[in-house]
Amino acid sequence: MPQLLNRTLWWLCTALLALLHVQCQGQSKPKSAPASAAAPYQQLLLGRWQSLSDPSFVLRITATAYIEEYKGEKPSSLHYQLTDVCRCNPPAAALKADTKRLLVTYEDSPADCYCYSIDRVDKQYLTLLYIGRGNALRFKRLP
Repeated sequence: MPQLLNRTLWWLCTALLALLHVQCQGQSKPKSAPASAAAPYQQLLLGRWQSLSDPSFVLRITATAYIEEYKGEKPSSLHYQLTDVCRCNPPAAALKADTKRLLVTYEDSPADCYCYSIDRVDKQYLTLLYIGRGNALRFKRLP
């Protein structure tokens, strides 16, 4: 029983930290973001990204797919969307950001999904914060 309680508290704490991070990201931005707020992220996200912690893991983002490739395994292709609200199953339910800084991936239903906060994206690097666990996924762009 104590192990279950510890695990539950850990999940709640990481979800809260992720929520606080997303909420703090928009503090200095205007309250009303333009409808095209996702456009800069959309263009910068496109391409192939190699994990900085595991070079065998490559993330490929196209205009319509979020594809995870791991050396020696069949690629996993998911749908994705850029949004300001994460409506995934708990613990990330009802997460809201001020701009479309959330990347939500899903296989068939947007309700059965994974939420990532876009912490950094530029021509060289991508950092996604996985909301479910609170960990950072860091990538460098491949040619």
